[in-house]
Amino acid sequence: MKRSLKRMSHLLAILLLCFPLIIVGCSSDSSDPIGTVQEDDGNADHDHDHSETPLAWVWGYDADIDILTAYHSVDAKRATFSAQIHPMIRIAYAPSETRPTLWMASGHMAQAFTAGFYPHMDHGHMATPEKHAALSVVHNPAHMTISHDGANAVIANDGNETLTVIDVDTGSVVATVTHGSPHSAALMTGQGHLVTTHMQENWAKIVDPLTDTVLAEIPIGSGAHGDAYYATTGRAFIACVEGIEVIDTVSMMKTKRLPYPAAGRTSFLYHAGETPTAIGLHNLSVEGERQETDSFLLINMMDETLEAVSIPGASLDWSSRDGRFALSKDGRTAVFSDLNASRIYVVDVDPASENFRTVTTFTVPAPGVSVGVGERGEHLFILAGTTVYPVDLDHGEVDMGGAFAVKDGTDWIYVTSFSGEMIDESVDRGDAVLNPEDAATDA
Repeated sequence: MKRSLKRMSHLLAILLLCFPLIIVGCSSDSSDPIGTVQEDDGNADHDHDHSETPLAWVWGYDADIDILTAYHSVDAKRATFSAQIHPMIRIAYAPSETRPTLWMASGHMAQAFTAGFYPHMDHGHMATPEKHAALSVVHNPAHMTISHDGANAVIANDGNETLTVIDVDTGSVVATVTHGSPHSAALMTGQGHLVTTHMQENWAKIVDPLTDTVLAEIPIGSGAHGDAYYATTGRAFIACVEGIEVIDTVSMMKTKRLPYPAAGRTSFLYHAGETPTAIGLHNLSVEGERQETDSFLLINMMDETLEAVSIPGASLDWSSRDGRFALSKDGRTAVFSDLNASRIYVVDVDPASENFRTVTTFTVPAPGVSVGVGERGEHLFILAGTTVYPVDLDHGEVDMGGAFAVKDGTDWIYVTSFSGEMIDESVDRGDAVLNPEDAATDA
């Protein structure tokens, strides 16, 4: 099935390249040495005014060959790495003040790469992404989160029912917890405790990771899958079949259940930044078959309310597996790709904004494109076939002139950026191998 879809994407890419306005900005050759940075191959047309294209790293992943590539949005430099990424975990962004990193995991490996941007007072520095850490200490990772302070990555391991806590800056293991479960939650509270769950049992546990002891066991609904934590109130939100369970992680008690406003449930919650908004992608199943919907679920974790937000005429995905949903790093902008129509939807999900819930629709080259959004929602890119396009939010259109090619087989994209004045210090390192340990051992 996947190969047939890729053949369709290849045809789409050929058709798109016939578009007279598309200017390809780098080669789609997939022969980059692993762990190297390559310049533009010299065959690209660069008539586009690069000053109009936002500075960003656009990360593309090929799941068939486990290759992760970061593309410079303007001058086509690219850094290529060997990596394994679980399709549901995707990437977790750790907003460290000194070393922002992207964490990912799959198989028996947790890996991290520098995000390519370093904040510094009132400006930022753009640098070539490099490998930050690799730890072969996890087992079938099922869920991963970053603690609210950005200090720790937490990975829930399927099969052996453990959780691994990692120090983001050093890349070292802080603790291993044995009180997890298959598909356990991986939330870390403001007190440094972990929230764990079990899909087949009706409990949530509060665990001290340093002593590996259970501090409390709290009854919850069935089928726990999907979670978020709001540091301001110390409340955890666990998605179950019956609704969203709200747990006070300080008193270690369940406070309420938020019933779903419509048929179905959510199986994934997405939260970023300091906003109280968590997004739940609507999982509607009829007789065991998942149905497309025009809605997503929105939790206000401060007010502890749950509502369904409809985008009339839309067909939205129920998970982020193929990159058809993205949330900005500040948690204020959500982007949805339509499964059946050549449209994407940009939604203001900041309750403090006068445009809260406002939906802006953009016409894109194809249905079901992968989407990526920058730090504050101002940098938006889409992947259609083998071409990445910036989206000009000011003019409400796709920037065809700023398009560039990515490797054949790229499944989805992720974007890292910086808002404000930027010093671009990314460099071409020629054939210098950044990470020799990444070199592929099997073709």
